[in-house]
Amino acid sequence: MSKYPFVDIEDLTLVQHVQPVPVMNAAGACIANDIRGSDKYLYALLGTASFWRYDVIEDGWQQLANPPALTFAAGCDLCMDPSLNRVWLFAPGATTPYAIFAYYDIPTNIWTTRTAPSGLPAQWGTDAALMHVCSSYNPCGDDDKIYLIGNNSTVMYQYSNSNDSWIALGTAVPAAVGAGCALIWTYHNDADKFLLQLGGATAGFYTYSLGTPGFTVLTPVPNSETYSTGSNASYIPDLDIVAITKDATHRVYGLNLLSNKLTPIGAWLYLAGTARAGDGQIYIKNQDNYWLYYRLLSGQDFWRMWIS
Repeated sequence: MSKYPFVDIEDLTLVQHVQPVPVMNAAGACIANDIRGSDKYLYALLGTASFWRYDVIEDGWQQLANPPALTFAAGCDLCMDPSLNRVWLFAPGATTPYAIFAYYDIPTNIWTTRTAPSGLPAQWGTDAALMHVCSSYNPCGDDDKIYLIGNNSTVMYQYSNSNDSWIALGTAVPAAVGAGCALIWTYHNDADKFLLQLGGATAGFYTYSLGTPGFTVLTPVPNSETYSTGSNASYIPDLDIVAITKDATHRVYGLNLLSNKLTPIGAWLYLAGTARAGDGQIYIKNQDNYWLYYRLLSGQDFWRMWIS
């Protein structure tokens, strides 16, 4: 259907129903897996006592150990750490420090709480994006570091696993990071960079250099789309693209990291309903096929889209 390197789309994109998510989606629902797309399982936070994994081979859901006490709302996010076999969780908290941070150990089915960022004046209130620069993705990665943005703020936080501590990086994001934000380490295209999708009903994209800290504007061609609540972004490293579902429109675009060209991919089925914050799209590589998985923003439908 599509042609490598994913610059043009020639035919209709295939979308298939898979097993629905076990509970109704709400603000804060988020999913994660290995961003290489090579895991058998997707991990999903669907409520305060509702943490699950989905088997992409068997097409089935299994409930896992409950996460630590959190506020299930906009601001929940997950990211994978394949080198340590963990899933990291960031979420709002009702009392100081107004957020929680923890990891799920996959082999033991046990959660461990770690230190949350300090200095928040109130509960983390809007979308969040969590990213780990894991050496399993690229040997240049730093297994000690996790990055966090969101909360309608220009602060970018960095976590050290070895010290169990956070710092606010000295280089601020050029504009406030809002709903629909994303952080993606583009390790296949350029291991020194990660992509920041600003969200907040803007068209803003930036790249950030790890080696020489600083932000550079990235301007897609065309640059007419804006992204807000309900937007999702997934890296497809083998194709050097970022697949973006826009808001609650169900329109899906591919941002080519080699050319900065933004190209329509297709659309998810039906109407999306109410736009809700939370990462609900993920990439899976199955043999020689590339798939996006996506959950309905206001319901339990779960689909996959064949990319190439």
